[in-house]
Amino acid sequence: LIFLLTESSEWDSKGISLNKDQKTPSIEEFHQHFPIVFVDKTGYYNICWQMCKGTYYALKRESALAIEILDNGKINGFIPLFMTPATDLLQFDNILRFDSFPEVKENVLSRVPKQTRMNYGLDHLSLVTDTLYNLISKGLSNRVDLIQEIVEANFSWPVKTTLEKAKKEGYKENLMFGFILNENSMNIVDRGPPANMPEAEEFRAFWGDKSELRRFQDGSITEACVWQEGPVLPQILQYLLLQKYGVPAARLRHVGGELAALDAEGEPGPRTRAVLAAFDGLRAQLRELGQLPLDVTAVHGISPVFSYCEPFPAAAGGGAAYTPVNRAVLELTYSGKWPGDLEAFRCLKAAFHLQIAERLKKQYSLPTQAYDSHVDVLKNGLVFRLQIAHPKEITLLRRQVEGGVVKFKESAESVELERETVALPRLRGALHGLQRRHPGFGATARLLRRWLASHLLAPHFAPELCALLAAAATQRAGGARAGAERAAL
Repeated sequence: LIFLLTESSEWDSKGISLNKDQKTPSIEEFHQHFPIVFVDKTGYYNICWQMCKGTYYALKRESALAIEILDNGKINGFIPLFMTPATDLLQFDNILRFDSFPEVKENVLSRVPKQTRMNYGLDHLSLVTDTLYNLISKGLSNRVDLIQEIVEANFSWPVKTTLEKAKKEGYKENLMFGFILNENSMNIVDRGPPANMPEAEEFRAFWGDKSELRRFQDGSITEACVWQEGPVLPQILQYLLLQKYGVPAARLRHVGGELAALDAEGEPGPRTRAVLAAFDGLRAQLRELGQLPLDVTAVHGISPVFSYCEPFPAAAGGGAAYTPVNRAVLELTYSGKWPGDLEAFRCLKAAFHLQIAERLKKQYSLPTQAYDSHVDVLKNGLVFRLQIAHPKEITLLRRQVEGGVVKFKESAESVELERETVALPRLRGALHGLQRRHPGFGATARLLRRWLASHLLAPHFAPELCALLAAAATQRAGGARAGAERAAL
């Protein structure tokens, strides 16, 4: 019940009060002075007077996750909910730390308006925390699902020692911010309001020199901020903290990209992009092939590279002695003339492979090599292995004759063929879409595969299993480091 009430609460906009007396200050008046409002029975004391919005939003998020775990009847929810530790590194995709927080604190206090300082009295730590939180939340806007402040200011001292003396001897304040990213975290363009709108002036005042007018493909002309390729979150934080409060980048430490050096591809990676670009061109050429008995209707990639899950994709050219192939399956237009005998079926399929190889060579001058089971094509220095997929072949592999009676049973060969021609194309398509929604998925899968290989466990985990584990972790993580750690656990 507590989880349900907390998850559905709106204390940041519609606070609650345990007092029914109309003579006490109204909830609206409390909201003018406090971000979170929960008034006690007296009607004058806000229990959440020192709670930051980030803490409240984190509480709501954790309550929603707790309800989801408890409602899942497939797992024992007690262990993940009450017995699994949630460290900062596992809970957040990125963490912002300050090297010298006292210096940062002084920079912020020197630029905060006097009226704002008076509202906080001597509680300078809360003032700095709320000020930085408001700045960061406005700057990151829709890139994050949660921003939570992490304050380290608790300490104890002997009873006979005064508080002032204890603070001089061992009291240290520190502040961090944890971020849970979403699918917009890697966008390099922040679109603002149209140039002729009143909000454009506010946008330019906030972003300063970073704001510029840009024309987009839909014809609109708006204010925008353009960032460099790569991790965008550190760029925004460094710019805003330096621009608004004079905090240099040397004072900031970003926790979240430590494993980027282990990912040879990056986000999403030049080699992966080269493979996908070459495959798109080959797919278009296959669909336009002429003089074939049956036209090519669809081409599906089934190798891990097509879902951004390959740690070391094939490189174009280079003259390497061994070049890994990028596998794909072809679908032809429907025809009822395929033979009902397995050997005859495979002979006809081999003939199609020969014709496809011949037409690619004549029509597009692509080097090809045809085999009974597939066709190897060299496109832009990359090798693609094409295989015709037809559901009738799976049916013929299941067909068995026992005592003159025809029975259909699964066999190892039929299961493997169904996996390659039916399951893998669907899986790669779904994972490709997941990468578009969650840019951290591909890096998570690649890092997980490298971690398993470093422990000599790669032969025991198929690439598809690693991709599914990474997909499950990516639903709760926006960064590669946090996703890989959660998938490994």
